[in-house]
Amino acid sequence: MNRGWQINAELDSGEVRKIVAAKEDQSLADLLAANGLPLNTRCGQRAELRRRMLLAVEGAPEKTVTLPFHPTADLGSRSIRTAGRFYLPGDDLEKLSAGSVFRLIDLYNLELVESGETPRAKYLGDGLVQGTPKLQWATLAGVRLSVLEPGLLFDDAGKFNEGSLKTVEGVAEEAASGLAVGEVVQFPRFGFCRKDSPERMVLAHK
Repeated sequence: MNRGWQINAELDSGEVRKIVAAKEDQSLADLLAANGLPLNTRCGQRAELRRRMLLAVEGAPEKTVTLPFHPTADLGSRSIRTAGRFYLPGDDLEKLSAGSVFRLIDLYNLELVESGETPRAKYLGDGLVQGTPKLQWATLAGVRLSVLEPGLLFDDAGKFNEGSLKTVEGVAEEAASGLAVGEVVQFPRFGFCRKDSPERMVLAHK
């Protein structure tokens, strides 16, 4: 299992150089954070949803949006066709009640009409509305996502942690299907993940 460590990343990080200069212990968290710094502008982003819920949107226009893979770096873009049915993260959607206004990131605004197991919303327009929650989304063309999440092998008492490796299941936007084995991508609400095999990814850094 290769987590996608960046060679010499810790040597490029001013924060880790400060740790060494101060002769402090380098914790795993310190090294993970330093190793993740070069990835911030080298890796594209994809939407990822765990505990997905299907949301139907009344009055939503069929449209195709072109979104960059990164908010600042020039890493290309993808086009996504939408048609009023989306997967949304269940944990976020369940925090909203009927009448709540929210925005699908980089798409448009919605009002939740009905909550619960079969939520419905209605289209409110494209313009930005300040202060509204922003939710990630994927169309029904999203792809199944399976990510290995490594944890600490031993607990504070030195005992082996049987739950040190877990599998997280979810859905990613359709563009994630084009990732090559070995490629690292950022899921903004999860972390940086490396495609370890055609069927599986590994969490590299949060």
